[in-house]
Amino acid sequence: MQKIYELAAELRHELHQHPELAGEEVWTKARLIRFLQENTKLEIVDKGKWFYAAYKGGGDKEAVGFRADFDALPFPDNVDVPYVSLTPGKGHKCGHDGHAATLCAFAMALEKKQVKRDVYLVFQHGEEVGMGGRECEAFVPETGVKEIYAWHNTNGYEFGTVELFETFYACGSVGMNITMTGVPSHASRPEDGNNPAVPLAKVVAKIPEIADQSKFETLVMATIVEVSIGEHAFGIAASKGNIGVTLRSLNDSDMYVIRDQIVEYATSVAKEAGLQVEFSYEDLFPDCKGDAQHCEKIRQAAIKCGLPYTYAPAPNRGSEDFGWFLKQCPGSMFDLACGVDTPSIHTNEFDFDDRLIPRATEMMLALAEM
Repeated sequence: MQKIYELAAELRHELHQHPELAGEEVWTKARLIRFLQENTKLEIVDKGKWFYAAYKGGGDKEAVGFRADFDALPFPDNVDVPYVSLTPGKGHKCGHDGHAATLCAFAMALEKKQVKRDVYLVFQHGEEVGMGGRECEAFVPETGVKEIYAWHNTNGYEFGTVELFETFYACGSVGMNITMTGVPSHASRPEDGNNPAVPLAKVVAKIPEIADQSKFETLVMATIVEVSIGEHAFGIAASKGNIGVTLRSLNDSDMYVIRDQIVEYATSVAKEAGLQVEFSYEDLFPDCKGDAQHCEKIRQAAIKCGLPYTYAPAPNRGSEDFGWFLKQCPGSMFDLACGVDTPSIHTNEFDFDDRLIPRATEMMLALAEM
């Protein structure tokens, strides 16, 4: 197994050197396919932006799926390593290079261990913007998997600790744009135009009231990330403005309640002011919710692997598009810790810890053999 882990670490370093953002992962996908073709006999099914590999182990157990993502982030790679990113302003700052390399190690380990079960490995693009998992919707019906798992690196715990999530792993979220358009005028004659500044300000003030936590049983958030109105030109009155707000909730239904109420209020404010209003959405993530049964399987796998485990005190506030798979198929997701005082994901100093590759591979082997 040591040779497998060494090959996977070398692959991880290659991926780290060539980060590609969501929707751009042409080299990354091709390199992963080539690695599997060179080092395994698994069948590769190319689906365009993503692919999956099929291990046919037979046996009486139903097919199981495992997923890894492989996109990077628009962050500089400030790490002092020989495999530092070769692309300025882009880096694997979330560990997806490690997730993909580990799934390749798992592919090799399945053959070495001759696991008696059909196992399907899905390599997914575009996780960071929420689109990848959604575009992999064919995976579950095509393969017939009856359960599916994924994992993520984390910190804050002793190295190798498995963090368990009995139900909710992460929040659903969506980026919402509210755009109001009026009529431009000279700043000295504002009565000749229609300025959206005050109506937009009303919406900004209303959003926290709509997303008041006391109205909901589980976590909800509405975070204003952008307010832009008019231009930096003192002779021209503003005629167009936009509010960007990230809606977030543990239950998708709550997020859509907040969205609908914001739409209703903004529409009425715009109508009263004689303004046009438009709404658009991006970076949609569903809630990522597993179940206690599959969480218990992960706990049993941790015990089998001799790894410490703990139950998460709360779900992740961030989003994870593995939720798209969990909408189709039961399963669960877990975290694996790289240490207590290590750089957090989505920071310039973060680098995936290669020592997690054997631990995560052993966890997936244990799950596949259950």
